[in-house]
Amino acid sequence: MHKFILFLVAVFLSMTLSAQSELIDVPSSIEEVTVFQSGAEITRSAKIDLPAGTSEFVLSGLSKSLVADSWQIDLGSGIELLSITKKNNFLIAEKKSAEMKVVEDSTRIVEREKRELEARMAVLQGEEQVITKNMQINEKSAVVISAELNSLADLYRKRMTEIKMAMLDLGDELRQKNELYNRLKQQLNIHRGANRKSVSELVLLVDADRPVNKELSFSYLISAAGWSPHYHLRSPGVGEAISLKYLAKVSQNSGFDWEDVKLKVSSAVPNADNNRPILGPVFADYQQVYFYKEESKNYGGALFNMATKSKDNATGRVSNDGMAEMDQSGDDIDGMIGNCWDTNGNGRNDPAEDRNGDGIFNMLDCQGAAVQRTEMATEFEIPDRRSIESATRVSSIELTTYELPAEYSYHTVPKLQSKAFLVAKVPEWGKYNLLTGSANLFFEDSFIGKSTINSQATSDTLWLSLGRDESIKVNRKRITELTENRFIGINRKETYAFETEILNTKSQAIEINVLDQIPLTKQQDIEIKLIDKDGAEYLKEYGKISWDLKLKAGESKKVKLVYSLKYPKTKTIHLKHEGGG
Repeated sequence: MHKFILFLVAVFLSMTLSAQSELIDVPSSIEEVTVFQSGAEITRSAKIDLPAGTSEFVLSGLSKSLVADSWQIDLGSGIELLSITKKNNFLIAEKKSAEMKVVEDSTRIVEREKRELEARMAVLQGEEQVITKNMQINEKSAVVISAELNSLADLYRKRMTEIKMAMLDLGDELRQKNELYNRLKQQLNIHRGANRKSVSELVLLVDADRPVNKELSFSYLISAAGWSPHYHLRSPGVGEAISLKYLAKVSQNSGFDWEDVKLKVSSAVPNADNNRPILGPVFADYQQVYFYKEESKNYGGALFNMATKSKDNATGRVSNDGMAEMDQSGDDIDGMIGNCWDTNGNGRNDPAEDRNGDGIFNMLDCQGAAVQRTEMATEFEIPDRRSIESATRVSSIELTTYELPAEYSYHTVPKLQSKAFLVAKVPEWGKYNLLTGSANLFFEDSFIGKSTINSQATSDTLWLSLGRDESIKVNRKRITELTENRFIGINRKETYAFETEILNTKSQAIEINVLDQIPLTKQQDIEIKLIDKDGAEYLKEYGKISWDLKLKAGESKKVKLVYSLKYPKTKTIHLKHEGGG
C-alpha cells in the first residue's frame, strides 16, 4: 500500500514538473511606479523569445498584493493573447539580504562561543566533584595523619576557591552570550519571516504567427503601497508670504524593492468604488409596540417587559429606542459627525494623528516634481529615479513648493483659552490642489507646532494658526452685578454676563478677532435671549458672537456679552461655562 502511494506521488510530481517545464519563464524588472494614495501601478519590462504557434509563458516574480484583473499587457501585432491566469507561487527560494547574512554569521559565532563557555563550565564542575569526593575519602581513611589532612584541607580550600571564582566569571560571561544569542535569533526570525513570501505569477497562453523576439512592457496594480501628503509651512514674519513645501510620505510592502525606478505620485484613487450612488425612497411609518421575552439570570425564569422597538425592513436591524434613522441601504443618517468648519473657515476639528509618525522617515532630496493636473487627479512626476525598499520606514519625497500670499491677524477664544493666536489667512487656496494632511509650522525660523490642512473645508480661505503671542493679554471674567438667578411664575430665569479685556503690549498696532458664544436649544420651553452683544456680529445658527477689533500699541479694549435663559423651574439645565464661567 505504501509503495503504491509513493508511486502515485512520483507520478504526480513528474506530471507537475513536465507541465512546468513547458512554461517559458520570462523574468522582468520594474521600470516605473505610480503611487496612489492607496495602491500603486507597477510598470515592468521583459524580453520575450517565443516560437511560432501556440506557446505558454509565465511572468514571474510579481508582488503577492497584485490586484486581480488590473494588468495591462500589450503584446503587439502578430501575437494573439488566448488566455491569462494569475497564480501564487509559494516555492520561491529565500533571498537573503546583506543584513540577514551578517546576522546569520554573527549568530553562528556567538553560538560557538557560548558552547565553548558551557564546555569550560562543565570541566570546572567535574573538577569540583573529583576534589570533593577525594576529600571525603581521605577524611574517612584511618591512615591519613593529621598534618597530611591539614595540608589536603588547605589544598582543597585554595583550589575550590579558584574553581568557584572561575565558575562565577564564566557564569556572567555565559549569561551575556545567551542574551546576545537570543537577540540575534529574534532578529534572524524577523528577517526569515520577511523573506518567506509568496509571489504572484501571470501565465499567458499566446499564439504567434511567427517567431517573436522583442521587448515587452506590462503594468498592474498592487494594494500594498500608498502615500499621504505632508506639508512644511514657513512664514518669515508678519506681512510676508508663506512658503508651502508639499511632501509625499511614500511606503510600500509589495515584497520587492523598487530599485532605481521612475517614480510618480498621483492623487487618484483607482481602487475606489466607482459605482454612482443611488438614492432610494425613505418610508415613514408608525412604530410597532410589542412584548418581548428577556431571560433573567438571577431567577432562572422568564420576565416580560414592554418596550418600543423599531425595525428597519431593509436591513433587519432593530433599535431599542426606535430613534435610529436609516435609509434603504441601511446606512445610519444620524451620527455622521465629521470635521466642523464655520463660515469663516475656522477649523474646530482636532488634527489627525500622523499614522506613519514624524521623525522616522528618510528625507530624499528632490529638485521638485513636475505637476500634471487632469479633471480627475493631480500627478507629480519625480525628476530623478528613486529607490524605495519594501517594508521599511516611510520615505518623504519633496513634490513641489508654493509661495502663498497671506493676510495676518490675531484670533482668540477666551471662553476656551485666554491666549491670542497669530493666524495667517491664505485666499483662494483651492487652486493649489492640496490634499488633507498634517503640516509642520515654522514662524521666523522657529518650529511652532503642527496643524492640519483640511481639503474638505468649504471656505475659499485657508486659516493657519501660527501659534500663541504672549505679548497680547486676554482676560475673560464674569460681571457679577449683572448676573442673576430668579423665579418668574412657573419658570426660572438665569442671566449671564461676561466681560473680555484685550491688552496689546506690542510695539505696533494689531487686528484681532474675539470669538464667544451663547447656548442654543431645540426645546420649545427653553427661551434664550441675547441681551447685549456690545457691537459684535451675531451668527444665530451657531450662537457665535464675533468682534473684530483694532488695537494700537499699548491699547486695551473691553467687550461685553449678556444673555439670559428661561426654562421651567421643575427642570434642570446642563450648562457648562469654561474659562470665566
